[in-house]
Amino acid sequence: MRNSLILVIALLGLASCNNPNQKKTVRTEICIDSIKVKPNWEDESIINLELRKTKTVVRNGMSQSGSSTSKIELLISKNDNNTWNGKWSIKDIQTPSIKNPLDKKIENIVNGFVYNFVLDSTGIITELSNWKDIQSKGFEALEFIIDEIKDQPTMNRQIIEQIRMGVGEMFNSKEKIETYLMQDVQLFFALNGYAGIAMTKNDTITGYSYINHPLTGDIIEQTINTTYQQAYSDSTCDIQISQIVDNEDLQKATQNTVKKVRGEDKASDYTNEMKDIEFDVNVVSDYNYSLITGLVQKVIATKIITVGTEKRINKTEIIMK
Repeated sequence: MRNSLILVIALLGLASCNNPNQKKTVRTEICIDSIKVKPNWEDESIINLELRKTKTVVRNGMSQSGSSTSKIELLISKNDNNTWNGKWSIKDIQTPSIKNPLDKKIENIVNGFVYNFVLDSTGIITELSNWKDIQSKGFEALEFIIDEIKDQPTMNRQIIEQIRMGVGEMFNSKEKIETYLMQDVQLFFALNGYAGIAMTKNDTITGYSYINHPLTGDIIEQTINTTYQQAYSDSTCDIQISQIVDNEDLQKATQNTVKKVRGEDKASDYTNEMKDIEFDVNVVSDYNYSLITGLVQKVIATKIITVGTEKRINKTEIIMK
């Protein structure tokens, strides 16, 4: 049970649209020694995306999975000052393989959300414009769910407060909404952070970033390795980004979360129980990127969280339709 709690806590911590009548061509690998990421978007572009999420928990040799599929409409428009506006609309979330009613409700909490954001000339997201509207809708949806489940036999005050704290904390500020609720948007545009940088085939670019844990504010360091892997005859290329979370930072943030949720005594118990247990978080994102449009055609991000013998695998796929 404790490992399950830690898995949940760790999870809190990390062009023109296609012509539907156009025939697909067979693509082959070609030799291009280096590439550059460069947004080459058309004004008022409407891009239709499919967002698939799969969550798998492996415990005692047994695995249990649930998945959801969302339709996303992305509008990109250009401003006079060479910046861009983005509008990411979440539509029609389907959760057929999720059996737990509460999990279904939480998964659907962002159904209908619209993220309006600004991108600079290189395509980096600089601001979420309508964060107050998202905050209001998020708290409203959360309280609606709590009101529906509070009288169920399996619910008690402590569980309700944990749900309110764990989910609601991510709506508490503009920075938290941008960091934790816009993860899919950030994933789609992440390559633009390398705009103008020459990527040589199979050479790794190493960098570092820092994230704040949503419940405690602890700073967690990540090592980021980026590699251009292969180009294709359809003018796309494969780029991989891997994120390795600093274990000491994550352990500290998790301990402080247990302290905040369960109290000092439980945090002390956690420290004793976890000191000899493997604790690891890794994220690998595989991109197929168009060198012509500057748009991601497909990205698959896999987050693997290991706590002792338990493992949680979260896969996010964003596919241009």
